[in-house]
Amino acid sequence: MSGTVTPVDPLWDTSYPVFRAPTSGESLAGYLLALDHLNGLPAGTTVWAVKRREIGMPRLCVPAPYLRAAWLDLDETAIAAGGITRSDIEALTLRPLLAWLWRPSSVTLSASRAFRVCPRCAAEWQISLVSLLEQVGGCARHGVAYVDRCPCGETIQPFLGQRAFSCHGMGCSLGYEEVPEIPLDATARPQVERVTAVYLDLLTRARSGTRPDSPRHLARALRLLVHLHREGRSEPHALRWRVERRPGLKVVVDVLLATGLSAADLAAAIEETLAADETQTSAPTTRTTSRCPNCGSADLLKCANEQQCRTCGTRFNGSRILFSFDEQPRYSRWRARANARRLADARERIRAVCAEHFAADRTIAREPVLRAARIPHNSIPHLSERAGLVAIIQHAQTRQREARIDRARVEADRVEPSEPELHRRVLLMGLARALGVAAACKQLGVVRSRYYRWRTAFERGGIERLRDNCHIKTVQGTAPCAWRRRR
Repeated sequence: MSGTVTPVDPLWDTSYPVFRAPTSGESLAGYLLALDHLNGLPAGTTVWAVKRREIGMPRLCVPAPYLRAAWLDLDETAIAAGGITRSDIEALTLRPLLAWLWRPSSVTLSASRAFRVCPRCAAEWQISLVSLLEQVGGCARHGVAYVDRCPCGETIQPFLGQRAFSCHGMGCSLGYEEVPEIPLDATARPQVERVTAVYLDLLTRARSGTRPDSPRHLARALRLLVHLHREGRSEPHALRWRVERRPGLKVVVDVLLATGLSAADLAAAIEETLAADETQTSAPTTRTTSRCPNCGSADLLKCANEQQCRTCGTRFNGSRILFSFDEQPRYSRWRARANARRLADARERIRAVCAEHFAADRTIAREPVLRAARIPHNSIPHLSERAGLVAIIQHAQTRQREARIDRARVEADRVEPSEPELHRRVLLMGLARALGVAAACKQLGVVRSRYYRWRTAFERGGIERLRDNCHIKTVQGTAPCAWRRRR
């Protein structure tokens, strides 16, 4: 940065006569450096001339200010650049794109930590806008990887007072166009071309299109694209988690790359989410109805601001449907399809857990199975009759009960016919495991306290211990004790 030339210095008016129009795809940083080069001024002179004094010294070694164009007075920059329009200056930054996707005051942008240049672009006195983005690894036009360091080891920092487009290292004045080129390999070049095409498409679309009112609308539009093209995702869980949070520009590009869609598709998704939000906000709030708008059932569960149908699982507020497994005129088609897919996945998990419990002969109960399958046990939509998850558990319980009854009868039939009391006790042990203690004792006419004594004997010594308890021991010449008779 040269401190000898300021906006009020007469040298500024006498030594700055050469201008040129910005080229397509050029960054604001490269354009300002090109003006310094054309006029033979130290690198950073133009930046210093248009800098607003009240914000202090800029950090010129990082590209973020030139991506957002928030650190420069754009009107003064346009005047200093030969009287071009403000829109031409904004086109050299990501400001139109960021203003299209988010509100300008709430932008979080990921950028590379240092400038990167293409040696062939530097020979043309240009620094492309996409070279300042961390997702782009090389120049798609020349097929050369971007370089962030000079061969002398110094990082590329183009606004430090040296000759424009040259290294600032001690004793090194190598021009960026002289830096050795690193060609992109056959696998990296198609990826670079795809990412570059997505960015250029977004920059073109940003000049005209519907802008979301908040980051929430953009996140909903990205989820719409992800759900409509699930097969295109390489990391579905990671991408879904990043979309659910506040999405940045990198997430937007990743979604478009994973789904193979364009900025026009994203604009259509944004318009759809905005239209759906307007429809929902126009509906009256906290309205109660007597029947479900989906299935017409009157079995409803009333909550604070909504109602839930116990039959089909639909959540609604008046005529506004908030959640449904079925496609409805007032409910987004992609949301209904996503809910149906999640329901199918939940059914498969329930069946897998029930099969595992059945194979291991573990008791199939509703709450443990729901926890093992990661199903919300208190969710009406998932536990409604329409979902059928409870029916799957009940069917598995019936199968397990029948299998245990069959095993109990087989074990009891192995006892000799001459020991009917032992047969009864062995059958009781098996039925208690299949039907429960109360039901088994009621079916065989046994008091539950007696069952627990028999079960203790069975656990300690098996069938032989049960056989020993079948015989009533008496003392010679006396009647058996009452407690022995009751055994």
